[in-house]
Amino acid sequence: MTLEEVGIYAVMGIVIYLWVRFNRAALDDAFSPLSLLLPFWVLPYMGSWLKLSGFQRGLSFEGHVLVVSATLAMVLPSLTAAYWLHKTRLASALDAFTTSPLRYPAGYALVILFLVLTVFAYWQATFAGRGIPLVKYAVGGSLEANLHQAGMKSKLQILAHAVQLAGVMVLYLALTRRPGVKRIGLFALAAVPLALGVLRAFKSDIFGSLVASAVVVYYYRRSKRLRLGPLKVAVAVSTCIALLALLTTLRTTGTQNPALYSRLIDFKYKGLAFPLNEILGVSYGYSCLNFENFGRFLEYGTYQSHLGTSMFRPLYSVFMQGRIPDNMLAGINWHPVGAFANAPNGLTDLYVEGGPLLCILGPLVYGVLVNLVYVRFRRSGSPTWLFLYVNFVLPWVFMFFSNAFAVLGYYAQVFYVVALVASAAWIHHWIQGVRNEQASLPLTS
Repeated sequence: MTLEEVGIYAVMGIVIYLWVRFNRAALDDAFSPLSLLLPFWVLPYMGSWLKLSGFQRGLSFEGHVLVVSATLAMVLPSLTAAYWLHKTRLASALDAFTTSPLRYPAGYALVILFLVLTVFAYWQATFAGRGIPLVKYAVGGSLEANLHQAGMKSKLQILAHAVQLAGVMVLYLALTRRPGVKRIGLFALAAVPLALGVLRAFKSDIFGSLVASAVVVYYYRRSKRLRLGPLKVAVAVSTCIALLALLTTLRTTGTQNPALYSRLIDFKYKGLAFPLNEILGVSYGYSCLNFENFGRFLEYGTYQSHLGTSMFRPLYSVFMQGRIPDNMLAGINWHPVGAFANAPNGLTDLYVEGGPLLCILGPLVYGVLVNLVYVRFRRSGSPTWLFLYVNFVLPWVFMFFSNAFAVLGYYAQVFYVVALVASAAWIHHWIQGVRNEQASLPLTS
């Protein structure tokens, strides 16, 4: 380890310590937008300074300025939220955690129906007629590493994309139900979206399901004044990272030119024993190398505004005109590290759409959106606002990889949440009204 690396690790340690201490004092919430920025944006950026891949040269001065500016644009709304909420205790706000129309019998039925519909749409869009990617990779019967991308352009994705949200709604019902066979059944149903992501060998879906589930479980435990020990958290996080990393290894070693991912990116510690070298290599390659890709596009790419390809893409998608931004992006040379490490991170998408200005404006708008929803959730403790917060947390933590805020599904899911809650409440009150009318009828002999 070089002296420069020691210095970078020391700076990272100091940032982690100060960030965690401030978040605990101001918000006492491990899943606040401010807290999530640390592992999913700040540390990957700082990790890129280490240049642990042989392909890295580092960002230019312009690249560092844009990343730091975007970081500040996301931090500012988060600090504002912390100021507004510093007198609001999380445990007290979660007293209403179990109060939701979804817990009425009608709510249970609607949520399970919603899950069934999203699972059906997901299956039809990604698996029907194509087989199971995980099985094909495992038996070595595929020469392609992108089987998991099948169906991503399907119109069914407007519903299939909500499968993770449906899963955490079922998880909420399971957590807030008394122990018994029905509760076990609900937990099994809640695991279906994660199982689909594993079968698809698609890390993004697995990652989304794990993050969404972790958010709901965390706030449930906080509502019960329960906390997880640091050792249990470390084991859970390490297991999830290992699962995601080894899926990448399965895909790369199942192609025509098999190679461990850590060797593909020329990872500094590729010589470590398997699977440690792969877990560390994939973790680094899928987070820190994305900033290298951003820097390379700044340095070698040809800038031309493509309005509607990222931040404003949902405006095309809502009218089913996604082919227009796709055509605008066709032929662009992204200058990635390689086909094995081509994730751009969210800033690359924004830069292609609107240049340096949008690299700052976009993160600021997203930060305001996520924190406004978070503040409403914290002040009300309402499960409805929890689901809306979970919905926007997913693209928030994904900025290190791509601009998922450009996906129409996240905005459509706001409608799904509100419609489900309102429908459950209306059906429940209608049934209660009918029963009251029947009870008030005079008895006839």
